[in-house]
Amino acid sequence: PGCIRATVALLENRSLDMLSVLSTLTADRWFERLVQPAAGMELLRQYPIIRANAREHRRAFANGQFIMIRRAAYEAIGGHEAVKSEVLEDVALARHVAMKGLPAGVFLADGMLRCRMHTTWESFRRGWLRVYNEGAHRRPRRLRTSARRIWALGVLMPLGALASIGAGAAVVCAGDVPLGAAAVIAGAAGLVAWLGTVGAVYHLGRVPLWTVPAYPVGAWLVGALLWEAARNLERGRPTVWGGKEYHREVR
Repeated sequence: PGCIRATVALLENRSLDMLSVLSTLTADRWFERLVQPAAGMELLRQYPIIRANAREHRRAFANGQFIMIRRAAYEAIGGHEAVKSEVLEDVALARHVAMKGLPAGVFLADGMLRCRMHTTWESFRRGWLRVYNEGAHRRPRRLRTSARRIWALGVLMPLGALASIGAGAAVVCAGDVPLGAAAVIAGAAGLVAWLGTVGAVYHLGRVPLWTVPAYPVGAWLVGALLWEAARNLERGRPTVWGGKEYHREVR
């Protein structure tokens, strides 16, 4: 009830025709703690909330777990009938709303709406393959670019900072204190900045903060999912979801 009251108030206060909420996700299974935060961060990199809420040059997005839409707007875009062949019908609905020039908003649930997206790793893997395929408009090159980016920022950056600290300590021990200290300070500063950024996002998503150091593992696995999604598209493998197979053309 509190969630409904808050979202109706937001809809009215901001004069929106459509409102979607990003659920606070459960985090008690290993993949929910290890991989899910990185997967969600990658999706929000592709569909930033600030762009989803823009009135102009909108990057339309919606979360199917919670969509509130005015009846007139829903009928104006043709309802779910207009998106019945889509694999990501929630995002497709948001795009139809944007094409009609209707105002929409996306907000964080902050605990008012909780959701368990998947109960098994295999379901998680298939679900995110589907999301990333359609989120990238079925473009393998874009998927591989995203994979390289998350590997660079989520894996190589913290490892590089740790390597700088280790190398700097070795140089100090070898006698070159100024150079070694500079390497240690630079590596430590980079690592603190990285941990602080990831930690802030985890805090917003109510992900246990003790899992932050494991983010590179999750980032590596998400990159692997993105790469697998690109490979599946190129090999013509169908998207399997909800008991159906969707044969999607590469763009």
